[in-house]
Amino acid sequence: MTFFFDNTFPPQLVHILKILKVDARHLQDDFAPDTDDIDWLPEVGRRGWVVVTGDRRISKKPPERKALEEANVIAIFMAKGFTGKHIFDLVASFIKWWPDIERAVSRVKPGTSLEVSVNGKVDILT
Repeated sequence: MTFFFDNTFPPQLVHILKILKVDARHLQDDFAPDTDDIDWLPEVGRRGWVVVTGDRRISKKPPERKALEEANVIAIFMAKGFTGKHIFDLVASFIKWWPDIERAVSRVKPGTSLEVSVNGKVDILT
C-alpha cells in the first residue's frame, strides 16, 4: 500500500518514513510542486494510492471534493493544527501513530475518508 503525502507535509517526513520501510511518496516525487489538487488526485486514484493531507479544503471546496470523490481513494485528513507542528514533533507523531493509521486504512474501502486527531485517534469521517 502506497501512501501519498501532499505539500502540506515536508518531503523530509516522507524520506524518514521510507527509511522506516513505509511505502510513501511525496507530491514532489511525481508532480511539479505547484500541481493543483484537482490535477494530481485523478492520477493518485488511478494508481490506487492512499492520500495523506492536512488540507481539509480538499473535502470541502466543490472542485476538489469532486476530484476526491472521482479518484475513489482512501484519504487521511490530519486534524487542524497538525501540519503546523515542528518537524521533529511531526515525525515523532507519525512514528508513534503509524501502526494505528495503517490498521485503520486496512479496514476501509476506497472512497473512505479518515481523520487523525491531534492525539492520534483515527476516525472515519462521515
